Amino acid sequence: MSSMSEDSNGVPRRKNCNTYTRQDLKNAINLIVERGTSIRRAAYMCNVPRTTLSTYLKSITHGKISKLHPQEEQALYQWMTDCCKRGFSIKKRNVETAAEALVQKSVPARTHPFQDTEFGKRCYQKFVKRWVTTDRLKDRKHLGVIADWFLHIESYLMESNLFEILSHPNRIFLCDELRFRERVEMQEPVRAVLKKMTMLYTFSAAGEHLSPLLVYPYRRDVPPDIVKAAPKNCAIVAHEYGQVTPKTFAAYLDKVVDKYVTANNVTKPVIIFVDESQVDLTLHLHNTCKRLGIVLLGLTAAQVVKPTANVFNDICAGWEQELPKFEKESSRSFTLADCAGLMQTVNQRYIKREVLTEDFKARYYQYGRDCVHR
Repeated sequence: MSSMSEDSNGVPRRKNCNTYTRQDLKNAINLIVERGTSIRRAAYMCNVPRTTLSTYLKSITHGKISKLHPQEEQALYQWMTDCCKRGFSIKKRNVETAAEALVQKSVPARTHPFQDTEFGKRCYQKFVKRWVTTDRLKDRKHLGVIADWFLHIESYLMESNLFEILSHPNRIFLCDELRFRERVEMQEPVRAVLKKMTMLYTFSAAGEHLSPLLVYPYRRDVPPDIVKAAPKNCAIVAHEYGQVTPKTFAAYLDKVVDKYVTANNVTKPVIIFVDESQVDLTLHLHNTCKRLGIVLLGLTAAQVVKPTANVFNDICAGWEQELPKFEKESSRSFTLADCAGLMQTVNQRYIKREVLTEDFKARYYQYGRDCVHR
C-alpha cells in the first residue's frame, strides 16, 4: 500500500520506501515502451522508483543490442570446446576478442556482451555456465589444469581419427621460442647483445628445421636497415616486448610453415605442438589452422619436457662461438642488423638432425609407439 507524507512546506509527497512487485515493474516498462509514457510518470503510476526504471531500461537496451545470436554463440561453443580438447586453457580476453570478431560481421554493427562492466561480467559468467553444461563430457572441458596431458591428447587424436599421424615423423612439428634473456648460462657479452631478441623455431620429428621467426624489440615497424640486411627467406616482425602474438603466429604458419609443407609434399593434416603458455589459440588462429590443415596442440610445460632443450643448448653454444668470430673478422661490433644473417650460419652449423630425432622420440614415448623412426 502507498502512503503520503508532507514536507516542511506542507506539500504532500509520496514516500520512496514503498515496496513494489515484479508485475509493477513490468507494467511500468510497458507504459514506457508501448505508450511512450515518461519514466517519471510511469514511476509514479506504478509505484516503482524512477532510478530503478532508468537502470533497468539501460540494461535491457544494452543486452538487446549486444546479445549474441544463436549461431554466434554456437561458434563460440565450438571454438572453446576445441581449445580445451587440444590442450589449451580458456582465457576471458580471448573469449572477448572472439565475440567481438563475430559480432563485427553482423549488420548493423553491434558490441559484444562481455565488456569490462558489471553487466558484461554477469553475461560472461552465464555464458561459461551454459557452455559447460551443453556437453555431458565435462572432463573434456578444462578451465584449469589437465590431469594427464598424454591421455588427454591421445583421446582427442583418437576421437578425431588423427592418431595415425604420429606414425609419420615428417607430419609432426614443434614450435618453440628461444629467448636469450632467459639463457643465463650463456656468456654475458654474447647474451647482452641478444637478450632482447626472440626467435621462434619450428622443428619436425624427422629432424628438419624451418626458417625461424625473428621478433625484434621495436614498438612499431622493424627499421629499414634491418629489413634490408635480412636474407630474403627470413621472417621478421617487431614487438616491443619480444612476444609472438596470435596474429603474428597465424601469419608465420601461413607464409612459412604451410609453404614448407606444400613444397615438400607433406601429407595434410599435420600436427604442430606449441607451448600452451606461449600461444593463445584465438578464434582467428583456430580458423587459420583449420584452413591450412594444421592440428595445433598445446603442450603443458608442467607435464611434458619439450624436445628442444638440447638443440637450443647447441644453438646458444653456436652464438657464443660465431658472434665473437664475426666481430673479429669484420672488425666492427655486432648489431641487430647482423642478427638474421648470422642466425642462418649458426642454424646450419649447430642444429643436428640426430639430436632432434632422438629428443622427439624420447619425449613422446608415452604414446606407446615409435613416432620418429618407422
